This record gives sequence, C-alpha cells and structure tokens, in this order.
Amino acid sequence: MQDSLSKQKSKKRKISFSLKAPGADQVFLAGDFNNWDTTSHPMTKAGKGSWNKSLLLQEGSYEYKFIVDDQWEIDPKNHEGAKTMVNKKLVLEGLIPKEYGKWFRTLLFERENADYADYTTIDLFDAEEAFTNASNFIEKIKELVPLLVKQL
Repeated sequence: MQDSLSKQKSKKRKISFSLKAPGADQVFLAGDFNNWDTTSHPMTKAGKGSWNKSLLLQEGSYEYKFIVDDQWEIDPKNHEGAKTMVNKKLVLEGLIPKEYGKWFRTLLFERENADYADYTTIDLFDAEEAFTNASNFIEKIKELVPLLVKQL
C-alpha cells in the first residue's frame, strides 16, 4: 500500500514530509518522484522524534512511503494509500464487493473529519448494521491477506 498526493501538471512547489519515529536511527523517503530509490532522500531528525524532508516537486499526485531503519512504512497521517489500495487492488480486481469499498471509504471519511471531543449517538439498528458490515469486511480481508502479501 502506498500513500499519494493529488497530481495535476503545473509548476513546482515545496512539499514537506514528516514522520514521528522517535526510536529510529535513520529514515528515508521513497516514491514515484525518485523511482522508489530507498537512499536518495534521507530525512532529517528533528526534535521529539520527528523526521522531516522537503522536496521541490511538480504539483501532482505521488505515491510514497518511508523507510524506517530498513523497514517500509506508510504515512500514518495520510489515508490516501489505504483508499487507493482498497479501490485499485481489492474492488477493481473483484476481490471484495463494491459495497465494501464504498463502506470503507465512508469510514475513512468519517475518521478524517471526526472531532474527538464530540460523540454521536446511534440507535440499535444502525449499531447492529455497522457491526455486521465491519464483521463481514474483516472476514473478507482475512481471506485476502495471504494473497496480498504474496504480491508485495
């Protein structure tokens, strides 16, 4: 799974990447903007376990990951990679029903826009429906994990 930034052809702009990895010894940034080179973009260690890197890139969409102590990691602050993986890999290839893909996108949208100081009350029917959807989705993903791991 890879993260992405929205792509359009136009001028270059400064894009800043950051990752919290307090225990890391080294962190690199790799993506389609550098042909997934795992060492050409080392990140700089900042205070409180943050690692930073700024690049001058054409405005557009880029897939990327971090390499933390030789281990690939997705950007925990960017859900585009999860959306892309669900849509491209799972739904379009027919591995999960389209309804599950829609439900997953809805969950991510709600998560991204949540105000954790507030809460929402739902009725029993909605709670049972959400639980059923989540259970079905999880069971389907459990079936797919071995297939996805083989493709990495």
